[in-house]
Amino acid sequence: MVPTAAGGEGCRVLVVDEDPVQVERLLRRGQLTCPGCSDRAAGWGHARPRRVRDCFGAVLRLRPRRVRCVDCSATHVLLPEMVLPRRADASRVVGAGLVDDTRRRKV
Repeated sequence: MVPTAAGGEGCRVLVVDEDPVQVERLLRRGQLTCPGCSDRAAGWGHARPRRVRDCFGAVLRLRPRRVRCVDCSATHVLLPEMVLPRRADASRVVGAGLVDDTRRRKV
């Protein structure tokens, strides 16, 4: 998966693959880039721990990786694609809710 920026202007989140081993491999190879200046992003610790609600009430605990641009020094959080920025629910939970809402409105 090619990492994509999320969050619009002043973005500080990159959506990446769910596999942390693959993400670390991309970091080591210098294949993750800053969404602001397109230069290489390097590992820079971790973001704060998060709890994300998944299907059937399961709670996922994750501590996303943080990167820093080697050129502009901006920092970005790497969120796995199953998590939406600034949401406490996993993307599949939000998607299921939208589908359910759409079905109810089609009367």
